[in-house]
Amino acid sequence: MKGKTIATLLVMLMFCLSLWAGGQSGAGAAEGETAKKVTLHMMSHRYPALEYYAEALQKAAPPNVRVETELMPYDQYIEKMRINLAGGSDAYDITYLDPQALKEFAEKGWLMPIDQYLTKYDSEYDFSDIPDGIWELCSHDGATYSIGHHQLAYILFYRGDVLSDAGIKPPELLDEYVDAARKLTTPERFGTSLTLKPPDALGNEWHSYLMAVGGEWLDDNFRPVFNGPEGVMATEYIKELMAYAPPGVMNYANDESMVAMQQDKVAMMHQWSTRAAAMGNPEQSKVVGLVKWKRGVTLKPGGRPACRYTAVGYGIPAFTKNDPELIFQIIAKATNMESQRGGAVHAMPVRVSVTEIPELAKEHPEWAAAVDAIQNNAKELPLIAEFTTMREISTKRVAQALVGELGIQEALDMAAEEITEALTESGRIK
Repeated sequence: MKGKTIATLLVMLMFCLSLWAGGQSGAGAAEGETAKKVTLHMMSHRYPALEYYAEALQKAAPPNVRVETELMPYDQYIEKMRINLAGGSDAYDITYLDPQALKEFAEKGWLMPIDQYLTKYDSEYDFSDIPDGIWELCSHDGATYSIGHHQLAYILFYRGDVLSDAGIKPPELLDEYVDAARKLTTPERFGTSLTLKPPDALGNEWHSYLMAVGGEWLDDNFRPVFNGPEGVMATEYIKELMAYAPPGVMNYANDESMVAMQQDKVAMMHQWSTRAAAMGNPEQSKVVGLVKWKRGVTLKPGGRPACRYTAVGYGIPAFTKNDPELIFQIIAKATNMESQRGGAVHAMPVRVSVTEIPELAKEHPEWAAAVDAIQNNAKELPLIAEFTTMREISTKRVAQALVGELGIQEALDMAAEEITEALTESGRIK
């Protein structure tokens, strides 16, 4: 696990010699033939950290391999990748994976397990540098399907200068947050932003408020309980906050909220820690040096914060026609310590050796806010294969409640009934 063996060093030496020979007469070495050119295709969600790692994949590829990347909003990614994999398409060789997509795809046999390669290449890439908790998010039913590259948490972004000028302390509790949002709403800016575009953005926002009020999605038998008093309360808080948010927040995903704060349009928001770096970009942000971070608010002192915590990475679709070992090595190199050290400007890496670099932690105070949230029982979305379906059902109904098409209790009850039916059909509910 900890060092390179002599055999590994010899293999690496031979590899380097083969590259030299390839440079002289083509990478076919012994035969003098030109190495076969390969094009790999990757599909991913898009935000700055994922743009970085998409480029890292391209840089990690051998000279004869080209990696073409396709990045898009999450809802488009999940729909397009699901359609391709359901049809057994070999169009993609690498896919972005969050834990919920991984669970769904692996359950259906759409992903390739990578455990044999993790063992084979551990001495080269030191996979023990990644904590067990991250590997759990990269696994399903005892098999590993993804290598993680960064972790993220929903935390509170707030304008320290604006709150200070208004005589408002950074809120700790939900009621304090609502009160601050009301007071900070002026002709110049809104008190808060919200990400309410279904399914992904609203799913994260609603999950965070559900956690903050002490709610849960499912009971121990996988039966929905989110339509109880806590779910109603979470929805009521969001609906109340909409009065102090930009008028278009029902169509806001993470990009829209990020830009609103960058452009000095909002004073506070709960948002992914991966969007913190954008606040300091002088080419895009009017609020450089003015935004601060802390763990999300909660209903009562000592309660869970409004937060979702997760980690994401890359996996290999089961239907690729290209060499999975080659693909694995490219992913492993693109997510190694050096690469994650470079990616730290965009997101908190998963490798311990990088997160424990003192100067990095000092440069990224949002990491401390994320860790604080995690240590205060921040929770991930339910880790079951059916959750992507659950999210689509629930956010459709929650959105109807937020715009007044349905009553809150009515909407949540409808979602609970529909999800119960789906989980029964899948066999999750016995």
